[in-house]
Amino acid sequence: MLLELLEGILVGFWCGYMKFIIVYDVSDDKVRRDIVELLLDEGAERIQYSAFIIECSRYKASRIFGALVRLIGDKGKVIMIPVCKRCWHRMIHIVEGDYDCWRKEEKFVV
Repeated sequence: MLLELLEGILVGFWCGYMKFIIVYDVSDDKVRRDIVELLLDEGAERIQYSAFIIECSRYKASRIFGALVRLIGDKGKVIMIPVCKRCWHRMIHIVEGDYDCWRKEEKFVV
């Protein structure tokens, strides 16, 4: 049922690839390690301790979502935020005083 919900949200939302910000709050160490391993194995980039960015297809997003649902159970919460190309380019990212560094490396695929 949750995968159908995700598919319903994503249908018509984009074609090709989209970026997602994935944020989690999990107190169980094993579950947290499993989430990190899953996301890194799927090609996500860690941007904060409990936050990742991934660019992927709708199919891959559904697969990751399903795996996260199974891993989390009742041990915490995960938020998976789709970010459209327009919003991505409006993002401000500050790293050590350089506020434009994220956009310089942008490789968004549509």
